[in-house]
Amino acid sequence: MIEDVLRRLDDSYAVRLTEEMIGIPSVTGDEEALSLYVEEKLRSYGMETELRYVEARRPNVYGVLGGSKPGRRLNYNAHSDTVPAGEGWATDPFEAVIKDGKIFGRGACDMKSGIACTLNAFRAIADSGHEFAGELSFSLVVDQEATDVGAWAMMKDPRWRSLDAIVLTYSYCGDETKPIPLGLTGKVLYDIKVRGKAAHGFRPTSA
Repeated sequence: MIEDVLRRLDDSYAVRLTEEMIGIPSVTGDEEALSLYVEEKLRSYGMETELRYVEARRPNVYGVLGGSKPGRRLNYNAHSDTVPAGEGWATDPFEAVIKDGKIFGRGACDMKSGIACTLNAFRAIADSGHEFAGELSFSLVVDQEATDVGAWAMMKDPRWRSLDAIVLTYSYCGDETKPIPLGLTGKVLYDIKVRGKAAHGFRPTSA
């Protein structure tokens, strides 16, 4: 089964989906258009889908591919929102550009290419027609770049609280020196007022 599914993966399909999703602005608070796009893709693979509105025009998307017999339940998760485009772009941030084998555009890495790869995998599994035990599902939640209201809404639902495992589908190139992480730190939000120059937590030296 695994070899057959791998043969059905289509890199060009994943690239095309990434380009299309970059062209659908989904800045935090305005995720609906991208959510509807992803739901349509999941339905096209024959998956059971559901839109759950967390706030007005801000739906979480769920898609389920059920196995032929009971078993463990694995979910692949992503967030639909991006940070604002910001300044300094050489190209339109909402029009994908491929240069030197890389895709440029708002949300290309965080995390529309990850969504595209996951959709590519679900399409390959569905097209293979192979039976499996358990359940595979995909969840696309709103608001990760803010206060995570989409993830909180998902985890309040008993159906999703009972999952066996969740894979976060961020784009990440792992190798021997930088392996794929098997766990991540959580998130706690504080309201703290400071004076100084802003910098990202992963690059504090940029301040």
